[in-house]
Amino acid sequence: MKTSFFVKVRNYIDGILKFPYLKKDGTSVQVGFDLSSQRLTSDLIVMAKKVGKGGNIIAIDPTPANHKKIKQVIDDTFPTIKLIQCGTYDKKNVSQLLITERDSHNIVDNLDNGVYKKRSNQQLEIELDTLDNILEENDIDIQSINHINITNNGAEYKTIAGMKNILSSAQNLTITVIAGRSDNLGVEDDKVDHIEIKNLMEEYGFNAKFYRQGKLFWWAIIHQLILKRKWVVGNEKYFGVVIAAKGKNKIKWYQSYS
Repeated sequence: MKTSFFVKVRNYIDGILKFPYLKKDGTSVQVGFDLSSQRLTSDLIVMAKKVGKGGNIIAIDPTPANHKKIKQVIDDTFPTIKLIQCGTYDKKNVSQLLITERDSHNIVDNLDNGVYKKRSNQQLEIELDTLDNILEENDIDIQSINHINITNNGAEYKTIAGMKNILSSAQNLTITVIAGRSDNLGVEDDKVDHIEIKNLMEEYGFNAKFYRQGKLFWWAIIHQLILKRKWVVGNEKYFGVVIAAKGKNKIKWYQSYS
């Protein structure tokens, strides 16, 4: 897969605005990575570019197709990426992954209300575990982690609830979490998920803020001016991101998402 000049520039800017505390030779965790695009614009690729060959990226995703795709470029281009095929949740368990025509829409059966099952053409039994357990089993030092990015189709709150050791032990850490979807994936126990995520983060000493995607500067530039998706910008129903920071790390005034 070749990366065009435009994609390289986009990824460079994306890395600065999304992951400001992720530096060369740093360590980051990506929970859920979508490689449906052939242009290598995934957050996983953006982070791998930022840390360079001396850094470490822990990439966690249950979808076999995503692992197959990243393995095509990982050895030569991104040797820093450590792949873990597993789903993240608030406890260790086994579930069904509903496979759809687009890997970015795959979802754990526990979260489905029937809508995604209708789109699914295949089901796959997968292991679920807490992020606390996954990092411990892979000997990942929590204090070495600069950033955690969580984008796993409605399992975000459950993932946060399963990383209480990380939240309490981390001294300097930033976290980005997709939340605020308008369907049932944006609800947790009859409550709005981004509020629950923000409250849980704050319990562990994080400063946390929720932003609608369409109101973020960088997101608006990409979608309104470049992708011509003007309906996204300013849309109160469009999903958003919780940005959280702890310790020396602070939420940057320019920090954004795309």
